[in-house]
Amino acid sequence: MNRNDSAAAKQAVRDEFTHNRIRKHIKAAAATVGSQFERLYEMLIDFGAHPNERGFSINSAIRRDGENVHFATIYLQADGMPPDMGLKMVGQVGL
Repeated sequence: MNRNDSAAAKQAVRDEFTHNRIRKHIKAAAATVGSQFERLYEMLIDFGAHPNERGFSINSAIRRDGENVHFATIYLQADGMPPDMGLKMVGQVGL
């Protein structure tokens, strides 16, 4: 793979290695592994791998102070569900 040799090479790699193409190859080789791949992929999307409502919501905090409403974005999670889910998924993907 010469992904960075040219714009055309980069596009060819991007076109070839899409989620759907990879998923189809994995399912054809091993249906159970393909199902797990799809489940983990969807979980990663839901928890913020791509911008979406759930990924945004889980990393936001809203605080009301009288008539004021403060919105905060959490850039680095210390404890709680996001890092726990991340650690769990690392183990699942590794298996």
